[in-house]
Amino acid sequence: MIIIDPYILSKPKLLQENLIPLLKSILPENLKIPFHLSIFSKIADNKPIDEMHSQIEEELKKIRQNLDIELSIHKIIGTDNEFHSRHIITNNALIDSEDGFNLFNYIKESTKNATITKVYPRFLGDDRGDMSKYLKWISIAKKRALSKKEIIGGAKWGDGN
Repeated sequence: MIIIDPYILSKPKLLQENLIPLLKSILPENLKIPFHLSIFSKIADNKPIDEMHSQIEEELKKIRQNLDIELSIHKIIGTDNEFHSRHIITNNALIDSEDGFNLFNYIKESTKNATITKVYPRFLGDDRGDMSKYLKWISIAKKRALSKKEIIGGAKWGDGN
């Protein structure tokens, strides 16, 4: 799973208020193989990326004790136009939420727009360009994850898968 959200780790409260509830709702319960999770975001208050990685790993263990999760965090630095919108990409879904993943406010009213597209069969034929968008975001994430600049600059932490 790839989560692209430049703001989901940008403030300490967003980890608990947005990321953890989101992961509680979409992570699988149990798998016999490792589950790969990559998060692309700005990091709160210049917090060291290794500390953020450890904090998220601790939270993941609390919510999915039986799931072997291999976590990578990729820090978005500055105003990166390539990563402005928010997406979740899995092997069977593309979730777009241009306004952010905090879809409900504190009184449980929907406040944001989101689109969920199943990869198959919806992408078959690519009628609306959904498959192209799906592959575009995978390509951007892959290119960034393999970037020597990111590795040397300390903007990535975790297994890198």
